[in-house]
Amino acid sequence: MGAGKVLGEDVARISSLDEWLEHIAPDERGLVEATWSSVASGETWASEQSYTLMRTDGEPLRVRERLACVRGADDSVEMVVGMLRPEPLESGDG
Repeated sequence: MGAGKVLGEDVARISSLDEWLEHIAPDERGLVEATWSSVASGETWASEQSYTLMRTDGEPLRVRERLACVRGADDSVEMVVGMLRPEPLESGDG
């Protein structure tokens, strides 16, 4: 399944971390950004977390995110790779 089908057709227009963070639920944005920074700096090799983002069509989508840093020959972080998997939205019905 392509990213456009899961996240919305305009997902290809997201070209920076800040633009991605704009789509994350405000109450979860800080933790997502801190986790990304930890992996990108090499402080943490990998992470896994769930959060809610707003699809480009405005619909909420719960995702499970896995991040990992890719290190170069000098052990510095060259890039961060990520994988998203949709999860069911939690209902407030108990």
